[in-house]
This record gives sequence, C-alpha cells and structure tokens, in this order.
Amino acid sequence: MAGRGGVHRRLAIVHRQVPGARVVYVGQGSAWEEISRRARSLPEGAVEMVPTVPPEVAAQWQRGAVASLVSIKPDQGYDFAYPTKIYAALASGTPVLYAGPGGAAPDDIEEHRLGRAVGYDAEEIAGAMLSFLSGTGGHLDAARLAGWARSHVSSERSGRAAAQEVISVVTAPS
Repeated sequence: MAGRGGVHRRLAIVHRQVPGARVVYVGQGSAWEEISRRARSLPEGAVEMVPTVPPEVAAQWQRGAVASLVSIKPDQGYDFAYPTKIYAALASGTPVLYAGPGGAAPDDIEEHRLGRAVGYDAEEIAGAMLSFLSGTGGHLDAARLAGWARSHVSSERSGRAAAQEVISVVTAPS
C-alpha cells in the first residue's frame, strides 16, 4: 500500500509501539517494486513480500492476519472502485482496514462492522493498524465476517440472484 508517506512511514509509526509488527504483501501489482524498495529502510522482517500464490495459499495468509490492509490512492481515476481484496479478506474471516476515498467500500465496512475505514493518511492508517494489533479495534468474529461475505458478495449469492432474475423474466406474463 503506497501513498502519503508510503508504507515505510506507516509501518515506522506502528513499529515504534509494536516492534514485532509486520506487513505481508501477497501478489504483485503496480507498486510492488516501490514497496519492496521502501521496505528495505525498515527493520528486518517488518515487511514480507510473497509473490503471487494459488488462491488457497493466499487464503491461508489472510486467515493468519490480524487485518487485511486495502487501499485506493485518491485522485488516480479509481475513487469509485470497490477493491475485490476486501471480499477475499472477508471470505477468509479477516477484518479489513480500508484506506482511501469514500463510497461503497468504506460505507459497507463501517455499516456492517467489517473492520475499519480511514482516510488515505499515514497517521490515520497507523492508528487503525495499532488498534487492530492491540485488540482495541473491536472484536470481529471470523465466522461472522465470512458469513457476511457468503451472504452478500459470494459467487453463490450472485448466481442465485441471476437465476431469480432469469426465472422472473421467463415466468412473467406477456
């Protein structure tokens, strides 16, 4: 996650209070090299870079996380986007720490108690990270989070909704 102050600034803030904290990046993405470069300025092990892995391995990483960090850098043409990383985290039972512009993603996170949504600001993000690490971010039951994902955003849910729509069209009087 890059941005105002970058990953190194956020994690440096967190590391002052929780020296063993670490961020694990799974996958690749456009900021991979920049994150890797900046991570070298942090203590050994503070950032772990894991290349793209099969979905079941990514899910294992998710389930082992205190929270999943997801961000959208403002004013890059994606302010409207709903990052699918949110769905992957929730399906794994992991709360989301979302940083970025408003819209559906932060609204869902706050309204349904799926984690925390904060502005795209290093201090806000670090504060939210610290609340998750200290356990003061609220108890977010993994089964409830996974259940919410299954009920609201799963392919099963989408398939049922599509099937219902087709049935209603086919059975509607002409």
